[in-house]
Amino acid sequence: MKLCCTAVLLVLLVGCGTASRVVRLDTGQTDPLVFTPRSGARPVALGSGEFEEAVSELARDVRPSTRPQEAARRLFEMEVRSGSYTYETPGRRITPLEPDEHLEGQSTTPEVELARDYLRWCERTGRPGDCLRLLTESPTVNGDGRFALALALAKGAVLEEMLEAFKDMADPQVPRPSPSPWRRARWQ
Repeated sequence: MKLCCTAVLLVLLVGCGTASRVVRLDTGQTDPLVFTPRSGARPVALGSGEFEEAVSELARDVRPSTRPQEAARRLFEMEVRSGSYTYETPGRRITPLEPDEHLEGQSTTPEVELARDYLRWCERTGRPGDCLRLLTESPTVNGDGRFALALALAKGAVLEEMLEAFKDMADPQVPRPSPSPWRRARWQ
């Protein structure tokens, strides 16, 4: 009898209980923000384009970081896309070296040459100087910078469409990759 009453009470609690909708934002930098909507609140229907318009309006008030790549890496707890690796031919394995380990004879000459070539490329495209702002965090083009440079070179075929799509949102001349929590590989 006692087990039967407990089962009925449990079913009633689960079936009649209300689910609370709570949104919790924890960035790790400050105390978590918790939002609980009013109990009588109903979903709001948005017309076509209203959401994008509202986000665009709110985005104009956001102050961008002076070092966006570093801020994004901190926020998503991602490591820089660079590093040194060894390749084991028989096992076909790539093994990352520890941060304090370096390959013998490792030189920064290719990185310096890439930075010079990048600056020459900017000049040839009619935007002299650091046109993609890849050298703001480092004197050489780092892993994220190489990724952004590859995107800039690849966008040539769709430049007009990109300019139209990004005209009110961002500077289309500065493609920036966002760190992806699903991509843990670090490239050099």
